[in-house]
Amino acid sequence: MQITVASDDPSEDEQVVGCLAKLESLKGTASRRAALDTALKTISSDEVKQHLRIEASRLEVMAVLDKVDTLTSLRAKKRHLLAALDDIRNDGVDASLQFRQIDMLESALREIDKPSQTT
Repeated sequence: MQITVASDDPSEDEQVVGCLAKLESLKGTASRRAALDTALKTISSDEVKQHLRIEASRLEVMAVLDKVDTLTSLRAKKRHLLAALDDIRNDGVDASLQFRQIDMLESALREIDKPSQTT
C-alpha cells in the first residue's frame, strides 16, 4: 500500500505513516478508533487530520468487507454493512471525500439484497 501524506511538517508526516501502519495492524473497530483518536490529538494540521480520517475510514471499510465475506447469515452481513455505512456517514468527514468507501458498502448491500438466482 502506498501512503501519501500532505503535510509541510516532516514530523507530522512520520506520525501519519506510523499511525496508519498501527491502524492496519490492529484488530477490531474499537481499538482502531482509539488509536485514531490518540493520533488526531497529536496532529496540528486540519488538512493532515482530514487525510488521516479518510485513510482510517478506508481501512475500516476494508475490514468490514473482509468480515462480511466470512459471514454466512445474510442478516449478519446486512447488519455489519449498515453499521459501517452509519459510522462513515457520521464520522465528521465530508461524504464526498469518502464516496468510494460509501459506494463499496452500498454495492455490497445491493448484492445481499439481490434475489437468489436458482436454476
